[in-house]
Amino acid sequence: MGNFIRKRSFIDMDYVYSTLSNHDSENPLDNTALHDDPTEFIVVAANAETGEAKYFDKRDIRQDDYNVFKASSSIPFVCKPYFIQGVPYYDGALGDPVPVEKAFACGCDHVVVLLTRPENVLRTPEKDEKLAARIRKKHPKAAERLRQRADRYNAGVALAQAYARQGKALIVAPDDTCGVSTLSRDPADMKRLYKKGYTDGEKIKSFLAQL
Repeated sequence: MGNFIRKRSFIDMDYVYSTLSNHDSENPLDNTALHDDPTEFIVVAANAETGEAKYFDKRDIRQDDYNVFKASSSIPFVCKPYFIQGVPYYDGALGDPVPVEKAFACGCDHVVVLLTRPENVLRTPEKDEKLAARIRKKHPKAAERLRQRADRYNAGVALAQAYARQGKALIVAPDDTCGVSTLSRDPADMKRLYKKGYTDGEKIKSFLAQL
């Protein structure tokens, strides 16, 4: 709550993606390796003024300037929108919660979809509507997109499932979230979920081996 009072963000994005992640910090991001790797890398955020998805790539990431990650992680109301070149951005889930179509549009032949909740659990709008009410006055278009997020998430998962039936996608999702939610702080619960995800991730090897 101290962060929320002082910085208007429950999660201190500057601490996570600057204090901890800069080149001389405790857990530095290897920016050189990121840019030298030929793999395409895209990060999605949502324009707080229009509600539309914005896709950033490596050209938007520089040494000790990881603002795209801060923007993509800024949950409405829980965090203030993060500004990039004068434009405020929120969590990418507002714009494109399950970016399967974007992946295929970028030229992918096969896609691995990582979900944070069980595959067959539909998202409901109650929490999103409460958060939307908190930002509606200042960012009405983003608030409307937030109200629609559950429908877009569910549609995205359904599309991923259709691709999975065609053999074009693999969905990796937990069968149990171990009590972890977006703002959980219990290290034991998070470690259990991490281990579950690590084990489930082994499915990706066999999926890619078949290609």
